[in-house]
Amino acid sequence: MRQDIHLTALKAMQTIILSLAFVLFCSPAYGDRQLLIPTEEWPPYNFMKDGEVVGLSTDLVKKAVLARAEINCRLEVWPRKRAYTTTLKQPYTLLYTTSRTAQREHLFKWIGPLYPRQLHLFKLKSRKEIRIDGWGV
Repeated sequence: MRQDIHLTALKAMQTIILSLAFVLFCSPAYGDRQLLIPTEEWPPYNFMKDGEVVGLSTDLVKKAVLARAEINCRLEVWPRKRAYTTTLKQPYTLLYTTSRTAQREHLFKWIGPLYPRQLHLFKLKSRKEIRIDGWGV
């Protein structure tokens, strides 16, 4: 199953490569600017190891997008809030490993999913006092 997720992510990256290259390099203002890519510490997706940003999502971003598109960039691990607000305010900034929500939809140019995920909630059948309206549990 993990291999299926990885293959799905790689297929999505093909689209991301083309989209990212188009967005960045079809803009005459880009020139020789360095793309800033902040992310948060969130193992196993992105984290610092031996002074380098690594992880599952970082590998996809580095290998499948940046290397192929030959983009000059700087990856950094920052606190989530700083990475998020900087990306909103500073041009030539790409944020990865963040959730796409209805509230954020209009704030960014979304490129695509790195690793699709589902969230699940569990409770014991015997815990009748736990109720989440609208979920049938």
